[in-house]
Amino acid sequence: MLDVDLVFVAIGAYPNVSLAEKMELELDEKKSIKVNVFQQTSNENIFAIGDCASKSDIFTGKASNVRLASIAAKEGRNAAINLLKQEESAPVQGIMNLFSTSINNVYYAAAGMTKHQCEQTGFQILEVRLNAPNMHPGTLPGMVMTNGTFFFDKATLKLLGVQLSGDKAVAEMINAFGIAIQNHATAKDLYSYNYGTHPLGTASPNVYIMHQTGLYALAKQKSLI
Repeated sequence: MLDVDLVFVAIGAYPNVSLAEKMELELDEKKSIKVNVFQQTSNENIFAIGDCASKSDIFTGKASNVRLASIAAKEGRNAAINLLKQEESAPVQGIMNLFSTSINNVYYAAAGMTKHQCEQTGFQILEVRLNAPNMHPGTLPGMVMTNGTFFFDKATLKLLGVQLSGDKAVAEMINAFGIAIQNHATAKDLYSYNYGTHPLGTASPNVYIMHQTGLYALAKQKSLI
């Protein structure tokens, strides 16, 4: 129990679309301003980005409530490049949860779906749990373990979700996994990616967590472990 004076509980948010409603712009089922792949609204001369703009889930294509600064920045780049000519729509259609946080100097990061979301979406999942030191050899002073939980589609071994904890490196490492999910990477892709290591900055080439999770997923699918 914590002795506190006041507790704020965040239970969700709705976009402020009052101006859009006055302009009679079309809204989606989540009450966000509906936009196309160029970030144009139902009035082609008006663009919308950020928390007020509609978004689609990268896995299902359905409307998404994920609202992050990184997504808004990406939408801003997309809108800027399309202001004059609608030719360069973002090649990746859809967004995912992709973020990190820090509590008491421990970093936590996630990309894609949680286990519950995978199951709700209808996937039969294969779960892999791994850890690796953040430098090598693991006996070096200051070593911190990187812990990972990974969710794959059991049939195709397509990566669906990643959860990491460890030192601040996981805040950047999760972006690599986000790119992998965005590109529909499978376990075979993960263990065959090119990569670089350094004794003071990464795990050993033999236990690098991205490649190990690919190998473990394949072995688990074949009931070898």
